[in-house]
Parts: sequence; structure tokens; C-alpha cells
Amino acid sequence: MIRTLAARVTGAGAAPGATAGTALHLHRYTRSGDDPFSGSSLYRCRCGVVRPGL
Repeated sequence: MIRTLAARVTGAGAAPGATAGTALHLHRYTRSGDDPFSGSSLYRCRCGVVRPGL
């Protein structure tokens, strides 16, 4: 199983849309299937974010 980590950080270290005092979310992507239109692999985070493979 392939796993990748990515963090989205803006400004003073807060995640986009985060309020003061919340923890930074690290995306933990796992392979969820293939995209039928482009043929690339899709990776899904537990928070619901889906990204195509590179």
C-alpha cells in the first residue's frame, strides 16, 4: 500500500480555514482506485480530499 504525506500551510502556520488553537492537519493519502477518464491513480485522505497520482 502506498502512503504519502502532505501538509498545506499558510501564513503563520495555520491550515486553510482553520481557527486559532486548532492542530495542523497532515493529509495521509492512500490509493483508492483508478480514474476512468485519465487512467491515473486516485489517492484519498481520511478527511475526504481526493487527488490524482503524479
